[in-house]
Amino acid sequence: MSTSTVEPVALQYRFFAAHVVRARRVGASLVRVTFGGADLTASAASTVGG
Repeated sequence: MSTSTVEPVALQYRFFAAHVVRARRVGASLVRVTFGGADLTASAASTVGG
């Protein structure tokens, strides 16, 4: 009889505390929104290089 182990699955999404830094109209029906915040800065730093 074989036993199988279940590997933990990484979270695919989570909520971030963020605020709108800039909103720029790119086209008639398209707006580019730039978000900022400490959660986003920490998240970006942890994904750099990996």
